[in-house]
Amino acid sequence: RTHVRQPILRIGWIGTALNLPQLSILRRPLTELHRRHPLVVRLISALHEELIPPLSGMPVELVPWTLQTYAAAMLECDIMVLPVPINAWTITKSPNRLQLAWTLGIPAVFSPLPAYMEMTASFPALRFVATNEEEWLARLEHLVDPDLRNNIGRQARAAVDECHTLESRLPLWANALGIA
Repeated sequence: RTHVRQPILRIGWIGTALNLPQLSILRRPLTELHRRHPLVVRLISALHEELIPPLSGMPVELVPWTLQTYAAAMLECDIMVLPVPINAWTITKSPNRLQLAWTLGIPAVFSPLPAYMEMTASFPALRFVATNEEEWLARLEHLVDPDLRNNIGRQARAAVDECHTLESRLPLWANALGIA
């Protein structure tokens, strides 16, 4: 993915429709970012518009998730957001959405889920974690620059290649199974 300066910044989110209300965490940060930089929020999910929280008149694109089209829909995004409230249910979530964004070379701003924090522990330059509205806005504002997004995207893809591919995981499995 090559990031270029566009007249409109596209902020992406992907997930199940039942998690759409989690976007309410971003209402104020996205509203302020939209005031500074024209943007559109792209939601890649099942078509349940009634679950989308109000985003203060901000343009929203609802793109249906399908196995055939989700990656292409993500590739049109400049930044992915992964807002998740931290609770007993969510702390067990996997890092799959962050891995997916990084695989596609897309920078991501995320809540401090344990899986995300573990995944980024060896890659501090890619750790765009946000715990409150001010941090969400600051991290998103930082990533408005397309040159920085390209640099982060390349590093993110390299991190996935280094640690999160089948080839990088096979030795761990072989050792765990005693066949190394």
